[in-house]
Amino acid sequence: MINPQNLSENYAIIYRQYLSSLLGYGMGFGISKELCMDGIQEVFCRLFSKKIDLNNKQEVKFFLFRCLKNCLINLKQKKDTGVVYTDQLPLTYSIEVTVLDNILDEEQSQQLKTKVENLLSLLSDRQREAIYLRYMQEMEYEEIAVVMKLNPESVRKLVYRGMKNIRKQTDSDTFYLLLWALLNKIFFN
Repeated sequence: MINPQNLSENYAIIYRQYLSSLLGYGMGFGISKELCMDGIQEVFCRLFSKKIDLNNKQEVKFFLFRCLKNCLINLKQKKDTGVVYTDQLPLTYSIEVTVLDNILDEEQSQQLKTKVENLLSLLSDRQREAIYLRYMQEMEYEEIAVVMKLNPESVRKLVYRGMKNIRKQTDSDTFYLLLWALLNKIFFN
């Protein structure tokens, strides 16, 4: 719970809560960990200067992800000295098996990880990003639309077509396994 009397402690709580999610999201664009950390630092400086309701978790989360994506694009442009457009950021989300390690032995875990990575490789970069934000970060379509600079209907279509593509390429058991993993936040780092 956010304590209105201790602002610096509130930001520390938010930082600890979202750091790994923001880092995974940023690195999913193929950006180095160091550059992502620079971006996250800049995002939290901006958060401090904005009047965001720290008790509204959705507003804070939405601001952090939207701001990080824009910040990383700007940092990458400065670093590369070339123009980088949002559509040109490659998404390379990798999969880490966490909870399943306790359930399955190591060989089964690796097989499952490989199977899910193969399924996700069937998606376009934009579909992967939309599915990541929708299921892993639990953002609404309208929020994803702002982050991805699309309209909400386009985001819905990206998610729908991505899931449809995966379903078409696999049997129903494997599809439901992926859906279960997404909904239970087992995959992605």
